[in-house]
Amino acid sequence: MIERACDDDHPFDVILVPSHPRFLRDACGRDPYVRRLAEAGVRLISVTEELYNDPIQVMIRQVIARFDAYQSKQLSSL
Repeated sequence: MIERACDDDHPFDVILVPSHPRFLRDACGRDPYVRRLAEAGVRLISVTEELYNDPIQVMIRQVIARFDAYQSKQLSSL
């Protein structure tokens, strides 16, 4: 989907996810995809976590992504 979203014919403007962790649980691996989509003009929108692209919102999204990755690792070790 990411490859197709970034194609030259620009088939869509938005990727809608239920929550940011559902897009990609690995916080470090997530950032390059989000950046690539943004450079292609594609917005990543979460239904449950409304965050924008100003600097403070980007930082909050990164903190949330890292917390979600930590929580996922903790749950998988149970």
